[in-house]
Amino acid sequence: MAARRERGFVLVATLWLLAALATLASILAVYMRDAAVAGSLREDELRIEAAERSAVELTALRLAGSGSKAAPARGAFRFGLRDAQVDVAFVSEGARVDLNGAPQAMLAKLFAALGTDADEAAAIAGNVVAWRKRAPDGADADAYQAAGRPYAPRHAPFQDVLEFSLVLGVTPELMRRALPYLTVYNPGGQIDVRAADPLVLSALPNLDPERKSSFLAARSGANFDAAAALGGLGAARSFATASALGATRVFVSVALGDRRRAGAEIVMLATPREAQPYRVVAWSDE
Repeated sequence: MAARRERGFVLVATLWLLAALATLASILAVYMRDAAVAGSLREDELRIEAAERSAVELTALRLAGSGSKAAPARGAFRFGLRDAQVDVAFVSEGARVDLNGAPQAMLAKLFAALGTDADEAAAIAGNVVAWRKRAPDGADADAYQAAGRPYAPRHAPFQDVLEFSLVLGVTPELMRRALPYLTVYNPGGQIDVRAADPLVLSALPNLDPERKSSFLAARSGANFDAAAALGGLGAARSFATASALGATRVFVSVALGDRRRAGAEIVMLATPREAQPYRVVAWSDE
């Protein structure tokens, strides 16, 4: 009888051990599966980053390879990196209106071109200038307080275009419309007319519609000479340039076979006098 009880105990213990081992095996299988998935995702992340950095390097090469000619205002190319297909487009940052460098009249014309009432556009442009102005003005702080804002103008240069949303009078709709045309990486304030959107050209002070139309028609021609065409801008000439201003915005799209797509928007600054020919000043992953 005692022997049968002992055999029964051993059988039960064995069954429990087998059940525990089966559970551990299931846990290990799940862990290995998750580890494999995580490893694959990590590998994809590294490959995407390598493709994006390669895109920046190749863009810098194209900009530097222009030699004595002016660096191109825009361009696009494609390359492969193992099984990744990478599409790249770049454009001079001078094609955007700078929140720190643009004169008040240019800002006002831009906001008006975006659909803001002319008087309101002028007021918002004044608020932008007041925000970046280094000398504090008590009246500015009072206006923000009266509007229920828990802050006053920084009285310092804009650090990021998203800071524009804090300026008095800027609505979410204006912010949405203005964002593709604004920058903080064109401090000289001149517009690179070789690549500027027609809406940005509308923001050039003293540029009448007829001169703008003539310039755009000339720019669309096969033999466009940007430097020569600047003279056709009349009084707006002093706010325009046909030369690279240092910063370039790069748009990168990466496709890893059929399994994943990613992108990035990068701003790079040319640094020809430094060991590295460029410096990345902004990087935003999609």
